[in-house]
Amino acid sequence: MDIAEGMVNEIKRKVVSLKLQDKITVEQRSFTEAGALAPKQFDHIFSNFGGLNCVQEIAPVAEQLRTILKPNGLVTLVVMPPVCPWEVLYILKGEISIGLRRFHKEGIMAHIEGVHFKTYYHSVSKVIKSFGDDFSVLKIRGVASFSPPPYMEKFPKRFARFYSFLQSLDEKYSAFPPFNHWADQCIITMQLKYK
Repeated sequence: MDIAEGMVNEIKRKVVSLKLQDKITVEQRSFTEAGALAPKQFDHIFSNFGGLNCVQEIAPVAEQLRTILKPNGLVTLVVMPPVCPWEVLYILKGEISIGLRRFHKEGIMAHIEGVHFKTYYHSVSKVIKSFGDDFSVLKIRGVASFSPPPYMEKFPKRFARFYSFLQSLDEKYSAFPPFNHWADQCIITMQLKYK
């Protein structure tokens, strides 16, 4: 499920190429409209690439997802949190707006390939709280907790050995606090408790 037509078309292409049409359903819609899929129910709902960072409040999304998730079903969410140490370092380069952009509580305008949209940075704690007590947290993992985010393309080329070392730290420690809360992105997997 994604609201971006390009993302939906790409996943549809992959589903067809891998012959997974009988296992994967692809929908173009906002997470705030997910409940419209009822009475369909799903075993696992997955949101990648910070899609939830396009909504201001997570609680209404959680309510929508709850209506279409089977008991004991899983939800895996990839969100961009407010603290990314590598972005904060931009302040040292004099690029203060980049270094502080995740700290804007009212969101900030972003753009990808010429499309402008408002982005909100959600803490892992806020996401978990928004889903409520009927969800159990199974795992939290940071993506690029130690290594620089993928958009810092020059770093791995200029500092290959150091980058490799930082990636090894990611592998070892990014599932542990605070590194699973401070990263470019955080992967949160929760399970709806059976009632």
